[in-house]
Amino acid sequence: MDSTGHSSSHASAYYAKKLKKQKKRKRKGYTKNSVAVDTEKQVIVAQRTRKGPKNDNRDSVSMIRKSHRAVKPRGYSMDKGFDAEKNHKVARKECRAESMIPIRERKRKRVKGRYRRLMLEEFDEEKYHRRSIAETVISVEKRVFGDVLCSRSDRFRNKEVKLKNFCYNIYRHVKIFILEILRVSTELLIVRIIK
Repeated sequence: MDSTGHSSSHASAYYAKKLKKQKKRKRKGYTKNSVAVDTEKQVIVAQRTRKGPKNDNRDSVSMIRKSHRAVKPRGYSMDKGFDAEKNHKVARKECRAESMIPIRERKRKRVKGRYRRLMLEEFDEEKYHRRSIAETVISVEKRVFGDVLCSRSDRFRNKEVKLKNFCYNIYRHVKIFILEILRVSTELLIVRIIK
């Protein structure tokens, strides 16, 4: 599970920073796209869009439940932005899945929450790094379908982001289908050569 932002302006970040310094124009916010990804098939199984910037934890519980209804994953891997006891509880108790969320940097030594304390002892780096596949999915989506949104209102920006997620899934399923056909056709070719 991961989230990213889609800007609504074609202007570079450098240009926007210059405008802000000159106090000519205030830069608009961005649209936040939170996605839950099936790391085996690399497809988006749950999504949530809203005007950013917002905390990752606002959408995490609903995303865990949506992804559980869609694919029933064995585990959830999230970055430090999702570190909260409620995320562990929903993943482990309701969905009966493992949760790998690293503990945020903290000033106090004591960690609150049963499952957060468990992360200090049983944190598995290998399972956690499956999360990088979600970052790959977001990166591919932005490269193929673009990072900038054309819509002007927040409502239509949210719809545009959801449409990009939907189109990415179609793109990914077509790619998987073509790879399966190529695999089968090369197997047939090898069988013919052997005979």
